[in-house]
Amino acid sequence: MSLLGLACLVVAGCPSKESTTPTVMDARAQPYVVDIPVPKSFELDGRRSDHKIVAGRRSVNHYYCGSSDIIPVRSFYAHYMPLAQWQLVDEKLYAGTYVLNFRKNEEKCEIRIERVPAGMFGKPTQIRAVIKSLYAETPND
Repeated sequence: MSLLGLACLVVAGCPSKESTTPTVMDARAQPYVVDIPVPKSFELDGRRSDHKIVAGRRSVNHYYCGSSDIIPVRSFYAHYMPLAQWQLVDEKLYAGTYVLNFRKNEEKCEIRIERVPAGMFGKPTQIRAVIKSLYAETPND
């Protein structure tokens, strides 16, 4: 019995370990495009962004700027895009730039995450979200 009591004291006296599970950044409550999540601390660069919806087809070319490092932003999109029904097709890393390609129904979405030397208002991380129809590039369009 005394051994059991000693074991309980030793376990109780040990400091608890912090969770090693990485946390995912929070999403904006109201994204700029209904099914494209944006990290809470990122803002739309309206001077460079545009979108167009015609006859049920949409074309989106948005830039978002913020101060987070690119790896947490990459993790954000890997987590939130499937929740918005986007399926990851592939992911690439080119010279410090993450490119994640997703597909949903008849659309494709490219998320490009990179550091920029002179970001908007001193925010060095840029996200570019491009949505196109899978069939937008056909000659008959």
